[in-house]
Amino acid sequence: MSPAQKKFRKQSSRKAGYLAAITRSAARWFLLLLVVFPVLLILRPRFEAPKWIYPDLGVRIPPGWGAVGFDVSHWQGRIQWDQVGTGEVNPQFVWLKVSEGSTILDHQYRRNRKGAGEVKLLHGTYHYLHPRAGGSVQAHYFLKHADLKSGELVPVLDIEEHSGMSVAEVQQEVLDWLEGVSVSCKCEPIIYCSRYYFETYFQTDKRFENHRFWVALYGRRQLELAEGDKRIILWQFSDQGQINGIAEKVDLNVLRQGLSLESLLIP
Repeated sequence: MSPAQKKFRKQSSRKAGYLAAITRSAARWFLLLLVVFPVLLILRPRFEAPKWIYPDLGVRIPPGWGAVGFDVSHWQGRIQWDQVGTGEVNPQFVWLKVSEGSTILDHQYRRNRKGAGEVKLLHGTYHYLHPRAGGSVQAHYFLKHADLKSGELVPVLDIEEHSGMSVAEVQQEVLDWLEGVSVSCKCEPIIYCSRYYFETYFQTDKRFENHRFWVALYGRRQLELAEGDKRIILWQFSDQGQINGIAEKVDLNVLRQGLSLESLLIP
């Protein structure tokens, strides 16, 4: 056999081996599908989305709560407000970030406020607290830029850090901000925080026993903490919401069942 014939025979044998391997692999996948597909058909009802999943929002809405809303800041970019509320499931309220600390203004606030007003979406404002920057100073800065108006949702204080301050020091910063804002708007602001912050800074302190709270806790179907503490009126249950007109994911919130949004308006 010539060298050329040997080379041809070797190549032919290799090709035949490849084809045989591909055929065996295809056969295995086919047999696997024959077994798996009927099983999936049987189990399909168990995996179907329950009725309390809202496809437009992209997440499961906790049962047993009331109105659904969201909150935004510059992190959500330029929101197309004319598209918000055009889905099958529409949010009923939104809180807009105004400021942070004593020097940072959210650069989308004015645009967001105008857009929310144009689509008649009930809206309010919030401030992100910087411990060590002074609660009263930050209240003044917030009020200067928020331009609170009657009929809007009451303002919210967002507390997520302590900057090395003690519990008592952080609590005093919070109280100073609340006092400064409540006097101006003649209303009671809401405190937003995580479950950990609520339990560590506010739950047992009598100075906060008459305040209202908005608690963040994700990945749960219920917020058991709220069942025994009626001060918790809002639950931020997800940071993965999808809302028409907003390219980025948003935080989603639910209002306590039986509580009306009208009860949270600035007089």
